[in-house]
Amino acid sequence: MTFLKLLLKSNLIFFVMTTIVTGKNLEDNQFVNYYLPYNIIALHYEIKLTLPMPFQKYIFYGESNINIIVRHSTQKINLHSVFVDMDKQVTLIHETSKKIYKSSTFSCDFDLFICTFNFNDLITIGSYILKLKYNGTMSNCEDADGFITTFYKDESNFKWIYSAGNFQTTVGVQYVFPVVNDLMFKATFKIIVDHPKSCAALSNMPVISRKNIENEPQMMRANFRTTPAMHPYLVTIIAADLDTTYTKKAYIPLSCTGLTAVKRLHFALDVAENTTIYLKDTYFQNDILNDIPQTNYIAIPYYRDDGLPNWGTVFYSQEAVSYIEEWNSIQRKTEVSALVARKVANQFLNKIILSSWSDIWINEGISTFLGMHAVDKIFTNLRMMNLFVVRTQCESLHLESITNVPSVVFQIKKPYDIKLFSSFRYNKDYIDNIRKLYSCNISMTLETQQCCCNLCCMGNVPVESISADNLWAAMQTALNESHKNEFNIKKLMDFWITQNQYPILKMTRNYRDGRTAIWAEMRNMSKRHEWWIPVTYTTETNLNFTITPFCEDWITPEQFFIYLPPINVNNWIIVNLQHFGYYRVMYDMENWLRLANYLNSKKYYKIHVVNRAQIIDDAYYFLIMKQLNFDMFKNLTMYLSQEIDYIAWYPMFNIVRNMLNHSNIFSHPQATPFKEHMRNIVSNLLEKIGYVNLFNDIHITSLREEAAEWACFFGDETCRKTAYRELQTYMTTITEDSKILLKKWIACGSLMTTNTTNTWYNIYNLYNELTDIVILEYLPCVKQPIIIKDYLKIIRSKREISVKNYNNIFFSAIAYHANNDDMLSIILTNFEAVKPKNENDYKNEYMFETAFSSSNFYKFFEKNIYKRLKKGNFIFYGKSTILFEDIYRKRVLCLYAKNIAINVSATKIHYFTNNTYHEIVPIMHQIHKKSQTIEIVFDYPFLRNVNIYRVTMEFLGSITDDKGGIVKRSYINDKNKKSWLFIADLRGAGARQIFPCWDEPDTRTNFTISIKHDQYYRALSNTKVTNMFSVKHEKNWTHFEPTAKISPHHVMILLHDFKQIDDSNIWCREQVQQDMEFLQLIVKFTTLYLKFNDIIFLDTVMHVVIPDFLDLGMQSWGIILYRETNVLYDKKLDFIAWKFEVAFMIARKITHQYIGNLVAQPSWFHLWLNEGIATFLAINTVNQVVLYK
Repeated sequence: MTFLKLLLKSNLIFFVMTTIVTGKNLEDNQFVNYYLPYNIIALHYEIKLTLPMPFQKYIFYGESNINIIVRHSTQKINLHSVFVDMDKQVTLIHETSKKIYKSSTFSCDFDLFICTFNFNDLITIGSYILKLKYNGTMSNCEDADGFITTFYKDESNFKWIYSAGNFQTTVGVQYVFPVVNDLMFKATFKIIVDHPKSCAALSNMPVISRKNIENEPQMMRANFRTTPAMHPYLVTIIAADLDTTYTKKAYIPLSCTGLTAVKRLHFALDVAENTTIYLKDTYFQNDILNDIPQTNYIAIPYYRDDGLPNWGTVFYSQEAVSYIEEWNSIQRKTEVSALVARKVANQFLNKIILSSWSDIWINEGISTFLGMHAVDKIFTNLRMMNLFVVRTQCESLHLESITNVPSVVFQIKKPYDIKLFSSFRYNKDYIDNIRKLYSCNISMTLETQQCCCNLCCMGNVPVESISADNLWAAMQTALNESHKNEFNIKKLMDFWITQNQYPILKMTRNYRDGRTAIWAEMRNMSKRHEWWIPVTYTTETNLNFTITPFCEDWITPEQFFIYLPPINVNNWIIVNLQHFGYYRVMYDMENWLRLANYLNSKKYYKIHVVNRAQIIDDAYYFLIMKQLNFDMFKNLTMYLSQEIDYIAWYPMFNIVRNMLNHSNIFSHPQATPFKEHMRNIVSNLLEKIGYVNLFNDIHITSLREEAAEWACFFGDETCRKTAYRELQTYMTTITEDSKILLKKWIACGSLMTTNTTNTWYNIYNLYNELTDIVILEYLPCVKQPIIIKDYLKIIRSKREISVKNYNNIFFSAIAYHANNDDMLSIILTNFEAVKPKNENDYKNEYMFETAFSSSNFYKFFEKNIYKRLKKGNFIFYGKSTILFEDIYRKRVLCLYAKNIAINVSATKIHYFTNNTYHEIVPIMHQIHKKSQTIEIVFDYPFLRNVNIYRVTMEFLGSITDDKGGIVKRSYINDKNKKSWLFIADLRGAGARQIFPCWDEPDTRTNFTISIKHDQYYRALSNTKVTNMFSVKHEKNWTHFEPTAKISPHHVMILLHDFKQIDDSNIWCREQVQQDMEFLQLIVKFTTLYLKFNDIIFLDTVMHVVIPDFLDLGMQSWGIILYRETNVLYDKKLDFIAWKFEVAFMIARKITHQYIGNLVAQPSWFHLWLNEGIATFLAINTVNQVVLYK
């Protein structure tokens, strides 16, 4: 109970409130139960995996023996296993009688990720061993799940890394082996890995033996100890050629890409060691939570670092934890230390098993707090808590003010809802508000045994069933013992965890009698009465920024306003001490003025540094919301010229950084006063603290360097000249050891001087020698646009520069030169050569050179889509035949596909050569979720003497409500009954959700569409119907004419039961036909106008009016869809403005048919041109209609 009392005294309640308030409560849709029935429980997995040799097939093979308990007699066994290719028959052996059962049939539910094995015999209650074999594919995509393949290059060779762990979702482990995946049950794991000898294998537990494999001279077998009971998603396996170093005190192993990386990782390793020692000595002396004997720390270049934690193995991105004292800022140091310490703490807490995935924040929250607390105690000079709260509060409040942030607590409605850690919610809100647990700086002296016990049990609750309600109940008990029982913690917390907004506290004062009123405002005013908001404050004559253990003043459901005791009318007041509450504060103008005057005095330091930062951040928010004028903001921030604390400066640096990165505001004349103000305060600061680091204070050093960077940026000549002198000194005294010490402000400041060509090339040559990506980020500072153009062309072609790094550099160049018309003109003129990369560029150029561009081989595309639209069944089935030419003669066929399941066994390629018809089948299919591609790999490259190949594929997909692809809509028909409509919603790249294709905007080909559908539907597509006939089961086949050459996103498929208006191509509900007169008129006049002006036109364009149609997708070819309410016009009821708006909308859609859809653009970026032409013609058309009338 001691630990729980500490949580209360440290105001953990308010950290949770502020953590979760930023979220958005999910709609209460029907819950999809993807959990497996509890009639089968897995107790132990024995898993043997065989990994491929480098540069061979990206396929691994697996065998699993799973010890299960059957709790109820059954004839089927369900497993989560759709992501591996399993043998269609499994063996079940009764452990006692040794009776053998063989499965008879096999089926999979791709929506729920469940495969079912059916048995002819009844499986009775008892213990069994389930034997199965499978294989899976490895991916090179960093956001994929399962086994990830990557490589790095040392001094001479490429070295490969196979890793399975740090999964993006809790279902990610299913890409590695089949599991009974439920949070409520744990199992032990015995891992055996056959891997190339060039690698060393690691897993959760230490290796028992390594031995050669008979008849496999290039392979080795690693046999690992059995794990303690744990959840499958904690399993990790890695095989890599890495070098390992150990710490001196705790002997912690760190594996990385060679000793050259150790220097950059030394600080991270130091944090890991000291955090481990501190947590063990302080909280985990008996280590009762951790059954893993040793944790392996692994740093991999450019590795994703936002997945689920593992147990016994910790993955880091090498770049994310690199830090060099002389090179990086204090902000970077806190980021690295927080990340490393959190993952260390997680290793101690992974035994805590939660009652549902929605409570995952409990485990992660405690881990984050313990990690931050440890760093704060170990590295006292970091002032970790103060800097961390300022940094993360600034960023999270800013982001939440412009977007909706998902909730930390959420309902699980489908397996992919368990994607937890890659969003802003985790990276910012957790870390930001966890800090509230230690915000009052209360001593952490507590007995280790009690802390561990309470962490595990939360007050007599077993670790297998910890939940938020358990936590609230335990905290309520501790609160009651502290005689603070006026709060109902569950009631207080349950509301906050469902909100997606933060409050703004308003304050007004009576300067005659000293009375002060404080109240809260929210965007959703109807919810105001439900908030519980803690209010803390201090005044000028009674300065006290200490946060007491229990907050006395609250805005509650019963108390909307707080009236403070009389305050000296000559004093200022500050609300929200140390940014304790997750809200902003808007003072009256007089109080703002008094704060500004006090800050600009020599006594400014008496205001707590966190509150000094908060005042600046809040003032800027109210400035952009036009609630505070610029003169007041300027007055408040003028004091920064004497502020020497980096923490107080951070919000201002963050403000200008966001302005530069996310807008071109600095290019506008209206920004001149702000730029002059910034130049003045940073220049005055640098006059005070100088440009040279004279003593070892990391906060002053970081402040000096960032202030110098902005002084140079805003045009301070002293700064630029100083930077140039420093660069000359650096270049003349450079040594091998000092090359890495070049500072950004020195490089950028030098490049902003008048004659910079030689300077630019000198700095660029440093990159060629050091291959340090950071140097490339300096180079866009140069003034000459022609240099930037050549620079971007050069680095875009460099293989070692990732997509992310190049795009950061590109947008940095744009931001630096947003006010330079010559620069932007050169960028646009050479856009194809310098444009941002995407993952497909990266994959095509570097990782899979066998992939090829679609624009070179599209000849003809013939597609059949079958539909089975029985009640409750919203799955479509399809078969496609693609004719293509392969000009590169590779052995991989790469297509786009998203959220569709491929029937692997049905994929075949046919070709004709030497008077012989040939058929080949692929050796594997590789799916990449992030790039939305599927790679079909064959044994041999395509032949040179074959001009045309024909690939046939079968697939299935889901019909959704609003997520693109084929979507369903319901409406009330003329008989006042609910009717369904099915539409192909191809927003952007939506075609890949219906059939595998190449769907770049410059791809154009012919499509032949055939649809099988229920007889009570009518099918429409881009062209006329050629044939329609009935088949069994009350189905119809509808065949359409081949289209002209169009892009895939112009394809349209529509099933409906609308009525056609006589003598027109307009389809709509029967009950609104009389309201379509205006639509008919505009369609007629627009068509005549376009034909009269010799615009290319189609023979037939169909117009379909749909109730409640979202109308956000790309325009199709040959068919136009309208939202019903958007085309209704009644001249007796509607304004003339609505008439013109409706006419323009209709005309623009029609002109798209005649211009936009027939003009292919080289990239998605250029589609604005189609829209622009269509809009121009639509305006002219409407004008002509008006003149005619």
